[in-house]
Amino acid sequence: MKYLKYFIPTLVLLFNFSFSQDFDINQSQQQAIYFIDSATFDGSDADSEDYILARTNEGILVGATNYNGYGSDLVVMGRDQDVVADGETYVLCETTGTCDYPVLGDSVLLTIFDTSSGQEFTPFSISDDGTSNALATPQAVVFSTLINEGFVSLNIATDCSGELGGDTVTDECGTCGGSGIPDGECDCLGNVVDECGTC
Repeated sequence: MKYLKYFIPTLVLLFNFSFSQDFDINQSQQQAIYFIDSATFDGSDADSEDYILARTNEGILVGATNYNGYGSDLVVMGRDQDVVADGETYVLCETTGTCDYPVLGDSVLLTIFDTSSGQEFTPFSISDDGTSNALATPQAVVFSTLINEGFVSLNIATDCSGELGGDTVTDECGTCGGSGIPDGECDCLGNVVDECGTC
């Protein structure tokens, strides 16, 4: 096994992905494939020159593909597993540069790179808008190696502040980006609970 240390770096040189938009991703033996149903900006289809990107929660790029409409496939690279040979453990990810890549069960964030503007947009799912539980959640998939059969739809929406791809939500008082009912008050008008427990 003395040749293992010399053989692995050769693989890395051969299989480093490079895209026209400077999206460089290290090849891994741990790969997950996702199929894209649609990618839209406020309901309008993304262009064929745009990209679907995959990032870890720390922002590390682990997948990229040109958007070619329904059925576009996105390959996401994961952390290479250790190799045990002759009683010695080789931390393969240190050689392949994948130690910070996702492992089984990790969340992988999806974004759309708009080539015409040079901007990367995050699709947010806004739930319970207009309530105290309003929340904007970035779209993600769970890393699972091999082929994932469920199709993924991405839509970059305009939030209540008018920002495309924004994550601002409306509070229970109807205020965009508001903080809700202040502590010590019982409604959106500034009233407080009286001694009889009435707002």
